[in-house]
Amino acid sequence: MDAHPPGHVTHSLHPECFRLRYDGMLDLTGASDAVGLLPIARSYYGYSRVEVSFISPGGLASGMNAVAGTFDALRRQGVTVSTRAFGFAASAAALLLSFGDLGE
Repeated sequence: MDAHPPGHVTHSLHPECFRLRYDGMLDLTGASDAVGLLPIARSYYGYSRVEVSFISPGGLASGMNAVAGTFDALRRQGVTVSTRAFGFAASAAALLLSFGDLGE
């Protein structure tokens, strides 16, 4: 049995920002879910700020690269990307924390 649960993404809409929470191993399925949801924060809902929270033991570099690329795409559209950890974030998830905007 796998010691770490697979990645799971939830999101919520708030007046000031779009919030996405990533729980579990940063696998391709979870990364794909995040990559699918984050762009609609700007394109559909019109948010200028997203907050991404992680609770993760890490995971795949390919998943990390996909999410980091989405952060960059959002920035090019004028979206502020805030990252934070709740509890534990290691490896690929810890690196993603550093891809948030400075001071966020």
